[in-house]
Amino acid sequence: MPLYGYKKIIEAVQLAGKFLRGETSPQEVRSKIGKGMLGVSHPRPTAMIKVVAWAKFGADLPLPSDALELALVHSTQYHAKIKSIDTSAALKMPGVVGIMTLKI
Repeated sequence: MPLYGYKKIIEAVQLAGKFLRGETSPQEVRSKIGKGMLGVSHPRPTAMIKVVAWAKFGADLPLPSDALELALVHSTQYHAKIKSIDTSAALKMPGVVGIMTLKI
């Protein structure tokens, strides 16, 4: 049974393997810009450094020991009109530095 939703991911991993083994190069797979370039898939400029794991992502970077963590709370009701927010209990929790809200 084919995994249609993962097709592009599987192809990207297979292509990364070809790059790492030296079986192909960016020049060989890069699309040619010119006539008929509309409707053609073009590689992103950062694609190569990402597929060969040279790029650093946020999760790859160590955080300072004093870094703060953000927690978001969303309404559980669609299109609810929030009339008030009681933050007093949250402010008493250990480690809570502050609370941000937005009034529209």
